[in-house]
Parts: sequence; C-alpha cells; structure tokens
Amino acid sequence: MPSVWPKPIRTQTRRLEILGLSETLILQVGAAALLLGFHLISARLLSVETYGALNFGLTLGGLLTLICALGYPNLVLRVVVSAVAGRDWGALKGVILQSTRSVVLLSLLAASLLLVAASWLPRLDGDQEAGLRIAAVAVLFYPLGFLRSKVARALDSIRCSIVPEEIIRPLLFIGFLVVVVLGFGVTPDGGTLAWVLTLSLFLATAIGLWCVWRRLPFSWNSAVPEVRTREWRRSSWGMMTGSVFQEVITRSDAIALGFLATMSATAQFSACSKLALLNVFLLKVIDSYYAPKMASVYGAGDYAGLWRLIGRTAALSLLGSIPVTIALLVFPGALLGLFGPEYQDAQLPLRILAVGTLVNAATGSVGYALLMTNHELDFARIAGFIAVTNVAAHAVFTPVFGIVGAATITSVSVALQNLLMWRVAYLRIAKKDGLPPVRKSAT
Repeated sequence: MPSVWPKPIRTQTRRLEILGLSETLILQVGAAALLLGFHLISARLLSVETYGALNFGLTLGGLLTLICALGYPNLVLRVVVSAVAGRDWGALKGVILQSTRSVVLLSLLAASLLLVAASWLPRLDGDQEAGLRIAAVAVLFYPLGFLRSKVARALDSIRCSIVPEEIIRPLLFIGFLVVVVLGFGVTPDGGTLAWVLTLSLFLATAIGLWCVWRRLPFSWNSAVPEVRTREWRRSSWGMMTGSVFQEVITRSDAIALGFLATMSATAQFSACSKLALLNVFLLKVIDSYYAPKMASVYGAGDYAGLWRLIGRTAALSLLGSIPVTIALLVFPGALLGLFGPEYQDAQLPLRILAVGTLVNAATGSVGYALLMTNHELDFARIAGFIAVTNVAAHAVFTPVFGIVGAATITSVSVALQNLLMWRVAYLRIAKKDGLPPVRKSAT
C-alpha cells in the first residue's frame, strides 16, 4: 500500500530519523568507548581478584536492578509516548509518580538485604563479601537511573536519556579511581571501591534527574496525577518477569563463575563479555531510538509499517555487527591483551561469545517489538523457558568446563531466545489475523 504522506513530508520525516539515529549512534559510541575504558583502567589499576569482585558485584546488582525496577521502565516508555501524543499530562505525571515510588522502596529493601548478607553469610571470603557490598550500592541507584533514562527517551530527549548514566557515570568512577590510586597512592580494596562507586552513582543520578525535570512538557504542580494502579501494575509485572529472565540468561554466566569457579575466571570472562558486547552496540543504539517509534506506529494501527520497522532494525544491526564479529574471531588475543597479559588465555570463550552476539544482532529490536505492542507475556514466556534451561546448564556444566562452558551456554541461550522471539513477532504482527485498516505510516 503506498504511503499516505506527501513526498516532502516523507522526506522530512526520513531526514529527522537519520539525524536522530546519528545523534544516538554518536552518543552510544562514546558510551561504549567509556565502558571499555572503565574496564580497561579498572583491570590495570586493580588486582585480578579485586577486579573480579567489582564485576561480580556489578553483575549481581544489574540483575537485581531488573527486579527492583518492576518492569516500570519499559511501561513508562510506552505510556509516556502515548501521553505526550495525546497531551495527557495527568497520566504522564501519574505513571512517573507510581513507578518512582515503587522502584525506590524496593531498591532500598534490596540494598539492605545485600548488606546484611555480606555481613552474616557464612563461608564468604573477602572478595565475595566486597562483591555483595558493591552489588548493594549498584542496586540502590541503578533502578532509578534505568527508569529516568526511559522517561527521557519517551520525551524524545536522546542526550538526556544517554549522557547521565552511560557517559557521566563511568567518567566519574574512572576519575575518582585514578585520584585514589595515583593521587593518594592507595591500592583499592573492595571497601574502597564501594565508596568510589557510591559517590559516582549519587552524582550521576542527581544530574540525570535534573535533566529530566527541565524537559517535562508541562508544569508539574499544575497537573493532577492520574494513577491507573491495577492496569499499569499488571503490565509492568509481565515486563519485569520477561526482563528478569532475560537478564538471568545474560548475567548468570558471571554469577555462576563467581560462585562455582574462581574470581580470576570471572575477571577473564568479564573481559570477554565486554569485548563481545561491541558486537551489538549498534543494536543498542537502534533499540534506544526505535523503541518509542514502535509504540507510536503500533498505536496508529499500522502493523505493516511496524513489521517493516522491525526488519529495518535487523538489517541495520546486522550490517554493523559483521565487521566487529570478524575482528573478534580473527584477533581475539590482541583484543584481550588490552586488559593485560593474564587475560589472553580466554581467546576461545571470546570467539564463542562473538557467534552468539552475531545472532542477537541479526534479529534486531525484536524484544522491544513485543514489549511495545502489548505482547509482554510472549516475551516473558520465551525468556522464562530459556532462563530455566540456562541456569540448569550452568549448574551442571560450568563447574566442569569453566569459562568455555559458561561462554557456550550463554551464546546458545541468547541465540535461541532471539530466534524464538523473532518467530513469535512474525506470527503476532506480520501474520496477525483481522488487522485493522492502516490509518497512516509513521515510518
């Protein structure tokens, strides 16, 4: 069906899309470089055991973040996009208030439990205790930052959604760590790292909240909040369940190595993971930019345009992933050597992770396609099936095969999950029976 938009409007829309995607790409490239620098500098300035504890804590904190966020970030993205389109400031204020209160309360509870566990769990060595304290700091700030960034993205502020958490946060941590090591001549232990992380996250969170406050499209005090507690909570729980399962798939490897192997293996695997993530950094850019557009196109009833949009994300993501995959497969030793000579033994796990992330890239923003189109339960079912299988496989094979087994399990799990989601998205969207008429195309 030909587009109903006149050619000048289509051209202007495509130009704005290219500009927005380019801005997102530039910011995410900077964020990816900073993330890599964060780990390179940390690996160089810290002992292998302390660096392993840092990654163990951040991984565990990141997993718990998905629980504490309660699925609200993606729900807020969907609701705020709709509220802005309809100038429904009551719903916008209501969803922000409801989500923020729930997330903050649960984060405080989770951080308290982790600190208690660090102090009272038996048979913990010093590095494991430090990892739990670092996880407590992370879970105190990460969920609110995650929620804030989605609000900013729904308000169509790309810079505000990316800069505080992904650029300012690692810059602050690197700066404080360098001051501690080079300025004071102190070799940081787990306790010192926890304080450095606390200060970095507090400042980055404050800057991020101020950034969103300035971009609200209405006067906060003049709007009466509309709270749809039951409706939003039901959707958010479906999103949370799927997101938690997905994080279990991607983070259980480092946690399994931390508990079932050694912190040295955890550190090596972390280096491999950070390099493999370069394979899907363009997909992260695409997810960030196109997720609100998927919600908008779906709300307009344009299913054909939505499926084209999903295909576009897959094509762009795969195009950016192929050269990175080649580099990871051909030069794994040189890339791992950036972290230090003790990391170069992990070349095979890096190659395995490169293949898994290539499949992830090839399926595009299929997960967000399900979440933005009210198919969060399909998302949760697939992620849950893969997560249970993943954890069972780690329990059986990681103690035997170590880092190679963990990498294989993760790659197979991620690839299978994305292929299943692509199949479901095809059935639910491209082959949906009884489609409503296409009203307009927003792509």
